[in-house]
Amino acid sequence: MWRNLSILHRYVVFLFGFASIAAASAFAGEPGEALIEHVCNGGAVRCGTPSVVQSPLLGVEQRPVLPLVKRSPSGRFDVHYARSGDDATVETAVDSALSILDRMWELQIDQMGYRPPPPDQDGVIDVYMKNLRLFYGMTVPEQPGGRGVASYMVIENDFQEPVFLTKGLDALRVTLAHEFFHVIQFGYRYAPLQIGRYEWSSVWMEDVAFDDINDYHYYLSTYFQDPQEPLLRENGSREYATALFLFMLDQLHGPDLVRQAWERFESRPGNLLEYFLLEAVENGDNLENIASTWFAWSLFTGLRSVPGFGWEEAAWYPMIELPTLSPGGQYSAEAGYWGMVAARTEPFAGEIEVSLYDSTEALPAAAVEDGGEVQFGPLRQGREWYGANAFIGAVSFQRVGAKTMVFNLDEFSVLPSDFIISSVWPNPFNERVQWEVTVVEGGKLRFFLYDVLGREVFFHRYVVPAGRHTFFWDGRLQDGRPGPSGVYILRVMSPDSQAAHRLVKLR
Repeated sequence: MWRNLSILHRYVVFLFGFASIAAASAFAGEPGEALIEHVCNGGAVRCGTPSVVQSPLLGVEQRPVLPLVKRSPSGRFDVHYARSGDDATVETAVDSALSILDRMWELQIDQMGYRPPPPDQDGVIDVYMKNLRLFYGMTVPEQPGGRGVASYMVIENDFQEPVFLTKGLDALRVTLAHEFFHVIQFGYRYAPLQIGRYEWSSVWMEDVAFDDINDYHYYLSTYFQDPQEPLLRENGSREYATALFLFMLDQLHGPDLVRQAWERFESRPGNLLEYFLLEAVENGDNLENIASTWFAWSLFTGLRSVPGFGWEEAAWYPMIELPTLSPGGQYSAEAGYWGMVAARTEPFAGEIEVSLYDSTEALPAAAVEDGGEVQFGPLRQGREWYGANAFIGAVSFQRVGAKTMVFNLDEFSVLPSDFIISSVWPNPFNERVQWEVTVVEGGKLRFFLYDVLGREVFFHRYVVPAGRHTFFWDGRLQDGRPGPSGVYILRVMSPDSQAAHRLVKLR
């Protein structure tokens, strides 16, 4: 449940935004505060850097002024803070920030090979700890654009407000990993129109530095709820979810791909997404494989996740809601640049129609899973796909002329090897739940039910002919007693394959 809090998060931020307007006005007259007030009143929630680069006050506003400063053991960072007032910061938080900053320098520069960022006039990188209320932090460039741009960071002073879903020391860790990587990025090139890919890179760096914190999980539903939207679409939260594209390229080709793309971007301004892709292609990949991989990885998450396949933390990610194509049915959807659409297939389903916009061309793709193995790739006539969980769809990955594509599933033989489970309802249920099983060839089926501890609580076997069949469970255990409320796992097995589905029983 906690992984789907991003919508609630946005509502909380929206409500807190009204309070922040009044609170920010209390310090608006102090040096360096007008830019922060302008950004905080804009309503963003995670990283304030995208709002900073769009502010008309950028480049004309002074830095914040705080009474105390402490230098890190390496001598590379100064943290500015206050012990009292609205920006009060405890000394232990300052010391933690200094230690984390030195560790981030060691990781991102000494170990990963990124170029040291340019310091400001006093030869160090400055960090200001302030009560930002709505933001974890922000990085402020000191020039309007170009290469070798110096910058400073402003971060939240205590991370205790309800708006911060990750709090305390963990929030401080991911914020400094994220914002310091922005400082490095601006040292390569500051290009405001590419700020969404700056966010991708900094979210990715959070996970490299602190793999067990996973603050980005709170934003993932903004992608999985609308995977058909263009990959580059930004709304203040979605770019923290679509950073998964960069996570994927890292898993496929290694973390050096990101640094090499930034080095390419420094020498030649352009689209950072295209540079990430170009690095993958130069590593021996191709756009069709990247598109079909993005398609398959996006489908096998959450309860559909398969151990060893896709993102390392795919089991914790939300799932894309999929329509099921019945025999003779048709599914229509739109997809933007690097957006994807998909549907679950039944044997001999009809057509899927994909209307493309944003001048893109789609790659028809399929992904099937059977017995813990996933196969995926471009959908082409003459190739047969078999699996207990079969999906078909498209990824619009190249900019050409807009057009409509219709895929007839009969031509591509996207079929389950033995059966497919569908139409499980109602779920959750009180007294009875039923499901449909479509069997390609007649034979034996076995049904198992397990409780959350993995104990078998019900078993039955059937011999069924080919076709669609409806089965139900009345919530009773093998001995006839009513089963307690809770989560149950339904597992259906044939001699050659198996599939599972989660059931939830309520009182």
